[in-house]
Amino acid sequence: MKTIICPPIYNEDYQEFNEDAYFASFFKASKLSAPMMDIAEKIVSELETGSGCVVLKNSYSGHNLNRAKSVLINVCRHIGWPVSQTPNPNFLEEITFKPSSNILSTSRGYRSRASIPLHTDRCDLNVLLCFAQAGNGGTTRIVNSVKLYDKIKENIPTSKHNIIDSYFPFSRHGETTEREKAFYLSKIFHSASSTSKFVAHYIRCFIENDNVKKDYPLNGPMIELLDAIDQHAKCTDVGFNLTLSKGDILFLNSHTTLHSREAYQDQKNERLLLRMWLSHPFSRPLPDDFSHAFKNIAPGSYRGGIWDNDKVRIFYQTQFLHAQHEDQLLHAQHRK
Repeated sequence: MKTIICPPIYNEDYQEFNEDAYFASFFKASKLSAPMMDIAEKIVSELETGSGCVVLKNSYSGHNLNRAKSVLINVCRHIGWPVSQTPNPNFLEEITFKPSSNILSTSRGYRSRASIPLHTDRCDLNVLLCFAQAGNGGTTRIVNSVKLYDKIKENIPTSKHNIIDSYFPFSRHGETTEREKAFYLSKIFHSASSTSKFVAHYIRCFIENDNVKKDYPLNGPMIELLDAIDQHAKCTDVGFNLTLSKGDILFLNSHTTLHSREAYQDQKNERLLLRMWLSHPFSRPLPDDFSHAFKNIAPGSYRGGIWDNDKVRIFYQTQFLHAQHEDQLLHAQHRK
């Protein structure tokens, strides 16, 4: 993990996020700055060719939630493009306990205080700003997928190495057309000679989904591999536990890291993280297996996220990429 100290850019004079504003317009209007351009280059380099994990400390430690949202938007503006986290486009999510009578809402881990198992997200970069810490618990576990892959290969018999490269069924989570099955096939690990090309994809509950198992039951060696992933992910040489402090921004490359969260308890101040998912111009190529989840697998493309349909996704792709040419000119001027 790389730690970077944020320069004193974001204070109580910084603009607040307007909840009533059109998000894409607010995002594009968020101004680039030379100090954050320098930091953004370091962050992206570490995410794509290094550990896949960066913490930007002391971004904003105030108590104005809309100002914190504006800070996160601006930091992300220097790095890439937001993708939606829900079918009804939502680009900035509050990760906190939200009591609800809606069973679907309360079953989502990020809206509960329950633990969240090891997983990857449907984005190139997962970005989390800590606005309020948990009273007790809530530690994030971060696992390096490359080290985990190597450790598993070292600890299983050579005769079973082929299972690591097998295809597993992943639930489409209801995102199917009339002719599609309830699952798609993908490898968990796509090994490569360099970190910049390695890709991993893991959500065990999607693999062991009841609807999937009816059509594609897992055999013994496949279940053993899932158990090995969960077991070796606890080892200190492949991952670590992280407690975010107020104002910290955590960046994770979803292709080279897995993460989980322990359960937490709060009495007074409820734990609150702000989350954005990003695609970005320097992302790696993805395997064909990822076509369902990411739609576009070309490097540096607008991809990933959760969308109601392709028409909505393409609309926002156009919106967010509209300012790309201007950004490139500003970055070029800054490097001179």
